[in-house]
Amino acid sequence: MAQADELRSKIALVEASKAESLKQERSIISSVMETEVYKIGMNISKTNGAMDEVKRELYQLQKKLNEAESAKETEDNKVDSSIFDKILFISCNKKEMEFKKQINQLNQKLSKLEDSKADAVARLAAKDKDVNDIMKCLNDTIKLGKAREDDLRSQKILLMNGNESLKKTIENLESKIVVGEKIVKDLKLDVIDQKEKCNHYAVKLNVEKELRARAEEKEDVERNERISCSAQMFAMTKDHEEIEAQLKCKIESMERQWRERFESKMEICDQKENDVTHIKESLTGLNAEKKNLMEKLNNMKNMSDSKNMEEIGILNCELNVLKERLRKTELNVADVSSANTKKLEILEKQLRDGQDERRRMHNIIQELRGNVRVFARVRPFLPCDGVSSDAKSCAVTRNENSLKIAQNNGESGQEFIFQYNRVFSPSSGQDAIFQEVSEFVQSALDGYNVCLFSYGQTGSGKTHTIQGSGAGQMRGIIPRAIEQVGRYKDKLELEGWQYKMKISFLELYNEEIRDLLRKDNSEKLKHEIKSDSDGRRFVTNLTLKPLELANSMQLEEIMHLAAKHRSVASTCMNNVSSRSHAIFTLHLTAKHSVQRKAIHGTLNLVDLAGSERLSRSGATGDRARETICINKSLSSLTDVFVAIRKKSNFIPYRNSKLTYLLQPSFSGNGKTLMIVNVSPTEKSFQETLCALRFAANVNKCELGRPKRSVEDINSTDDKKE
Repeated sequence: MAQADELRSKIALVEASKAESLKQERSIISSVMETEVYKIGMNISKTNGAMDEVKRELYQLQKKLNEAESAKETEDNKVDSSIFDKILFISCNKKEMEFKKQINQLNQKLSKLEDSKADAVARLAAKDKDVNDIMKCLNDTIKLGKAREDDLRSQKILLMNGNESLKKTIENLESKIVVGEKIVKDLKLDVIDQKEKCNHYAVKLNVEKELRARAEEKEDVERNERISCSAQMFAMTKDHEEIEAQLKCKIESMERQWRERFESKMEICDQKENDVTHIKESLTGLNAEKKNLMEKLNNMKNMSDSKNMEEIGILNCELNVLKERLRKTELNVADVSSANTKKLEILEKQLRDGQDERRRMHNIIQELRGNVRVFARVRPFLPCDGVSSDAKSCAVTRNENSLKIAQNNGESGQEFIFQYNRVFSPSSGQDAIFQEVSEFVQSALDGYNVCLFSYGQTGSGKTHTIQGSGAGQMRGIIPRAIEQVGRYKDKLELEGWQYKMKISFLELYNEEIRDLLRKDNSEKLKHEIKSDSDGRRFVTNLTLKPLELANSMQLEEIMHLAAKHRSVASTCMNNVSSRSHAIFTLHLTAKHSVQRKAIHGTLNLVDLAGSERLSRSGATGDRARETICINKSLSSLTDVFVAIRKKSNFIPYRNSKLTYLLQPSFSGNGKTLMIVNVSPTEKSFQETLCALRFAANVNKCELGRPKRSVEDINSTDDKKE
């Protein structure tokens, strides 16, 4: 139907355009012909009028000329003409000359008019020819239009026939459309159902994706935890083998000593047994003799029985005495062995208690002196190190306070020994690390400014020490510190203290402060280090999250958000290398309404980016710029501790934002602890040596006795609260 209507409209448009074009051509041709004919007629009429005018002038001139000639003839016939007549004759000659000139001019005009008339006639003939050509073209156009009209009529007939067939087709299509509309309605309903199902499946898919992402994240955490556990177990196995070998040597020496003692005792026992044998032999002889005596007794009934009985009694008494001595000797041997074992256990316990007391007194002395305490931790070998199972570590713990580092297992002669407050072997777990720093962390609740930072080269285990992985035994210092703070807080609240805690987490990336707890739309906020009216250091526009110790999932969410925003990248030294310094801060405020006291404490747990050499890390582009900024800030940290050790008047805290932000912890107003992490591989020997030397210098820095942040409060402060 639509095609037929379209064809009809096309035919109508063609016919209308045809009629309009014919009409326009006819009107144009007629108007042009009329204009040209009118112009030619006007020219001819003008030419005829001019010719008539010229003829009249010629007639008048001829008439005047005739009159002049007749007057001349009459004047010639007069004799004795007067002067007037002469003058008249002269004027007549002049006029005759003028008339001749005018006649010549008029003849010229007439010839020109005749030429223009001939030109006009020629142009009229050309116009007639043009008009004839136009009429011929018009006739041809009319014939062509009639032919086209015939074609259009035939096409119209064909279209009419096609229209009829199209009408039938349209009717069929309309019936099909009705059926199709019903099908479309059904399909629309199906589409709606399918969309609902798709939305439902999309929701399920999103949930599954989120669950899969969480499962993958959990799997990564568990994988890291398994790797850490296996590495620690491998290190513990090695330590156990070494301890077992040492114990075996001790046991062999003790067995040798006891064997010698036992052999001496056995010689004594052999002697006693020989004595017993001799006694038994004598006893046998005595029994034989007794038998003989009995025989003699039987034979000699008159002999006295009392004398024989006394001799037998004496022999039995001697035999019993020898048996008792042998039993006492065996008991004495067992008692000496058990007594030695108990004595050894007592001595070992006294040794452990003495070491704990020595360590406690040393920590008290260090705290009174204000020294920066330094712990060293040697990580176990990891699969990414690419070493064999029997590889030996270049760093070996000698005891709880001493560490030896040797290149090529000491074959090259390069051996260095370092002394620290505490040294942890590769088999030491996260719980052992935190047990040593728990009292240090707890000081934040007492109003101290506490700072613990993890130092070492790339891939030495700094992030594992501070943050850890998972929620099991591989938890790091941060989650364990929050648990410790929560337990100690509950005890202090029973004494009347009221605590408020907030958490912040930031990173220093290329000397730029970034908020790790930010929302996605607050990335462009600028952060600066400022000091408040009380002189406390803070960072502007930094997110502070209230800590809810009852919510066990809050800290996990915070750590997950911080890990999401933390800048990490892969290098030749570490697949997941931290490219920034991360600072976790716990802000504590406590008030005691009865004592009218308020304390302010901070706990800074710092995960420093690892020092590295560009030649080993293979960093280029952005990674190279990150390495330069990391090494520069660590160099500024070294300069600060060198100045503190030398007790310089000027300490360059402002050379880096890292040292400027941690200035309150380094300037004698708080407690500072450094954990230097050591890699066991031979490739890292030079970096490990530099890190241990830096840690040894830090251990010699005296910051002064730490001060608590305690202030008095009044009633107005309570009202404000």
